[in-house]
Amino acid sequence: MRSKRRSKTSRKISKTWIQLKSFSRYSLVTLCVLVFVAVLAGCAALQKKTPEDRQAEEQARSLLSRLTAANQGLRNFKGIGRIQLDTGSRTAINERAVWVASVPVKLSIVVLVSGLPALKFASDGQHLYFVDMRDPAGSFQKIRSSDPQLDRLISIPVRSSDIVQLLAGRPPIRDHTRVRLTTTDAGVRLLILERWWQVVQKIHVDPQRDEVQMVEFFDGRGQPAYRAMFEDLRAAASYRVPRKIRIIGGSGAWLLLSIERLFPDADIAPEMFVLNPPGRDAAAAAR
Repeated sequence: MRSKRRSKTSRKISKTWIQLKSFSRYSLVTLCVLVFVAVLAGCAALQKKTPEDRQAEEQARSLLSRLTAANQGLRNFKGIGRIQLDTGSRTAINERAVWVASVPVKLSIVVLVSGLPALKFASDGQHLYFVDMRDPAGSFQKIRSSDPQLDRLISIPVRSSDIVQLLAGRPPIRDHTRVRLTTTDAGVRLLILERWWQVVQKIHVDPQRDEVQMVEFFDGRGQPAYRAMFEDLRAAASYRVPRKIRIIGGSGAWLLLSIERLFPDADIAPEMFVLNPPGRDAAAAAR
């Protein structure tokens, strides 16, 4: 008798435990669904826009479109000028330079000393190349990167594609989900680009003309990364490009590109953006 009672009791306990587990799973699923619905409702409430909000964002996006459309025909070009670089502790470079660029990311810069190549940098959309001609074998670098960040070379987290766009007189644009337009105390129009409520970029626009004065970039934590300033915009062929581009990093390093001559719509070959290891070109020529 006791054995049968124990068996019945055990079955009841087991059945009750199964019911409790089922109820717990059901409650947990229900709770997750309710939380998910609440989050969606909260997001919808946050994203709900008034007609005035929509009109303001349309104006901001319209201005951004006009800025990015500047010099759209300028896609392949060469240039001659001067490059000055200060890494924050000393002036590293103050020499003449020549460059070749192709939108969106291909770039080749040669720094000249007494008219001869001294430093070479290139990006072909797949690799970053660098060589110091004073020590070709010891300095040659080839790093895999589709759009390299140049902080290891110039102590500023500017990308190859950024420099291409800046040389073309256009602001590089970061991925964003929202654009706001406001005005500074000085009367300068300010476009603020945000990605999920975090500022990724600010564009300072001339109050009289749709021309960029300065672009500020922010890192993933919302901290200033670097800023680029256009100085003395002028006509070059059918385009308007800055005579100087000043880039300042958060660490105090700065880069100044002075554009003396621009050659738009230039014939450019893919191999212009590739640097071979020292000795390979000479060996190929000997063959």
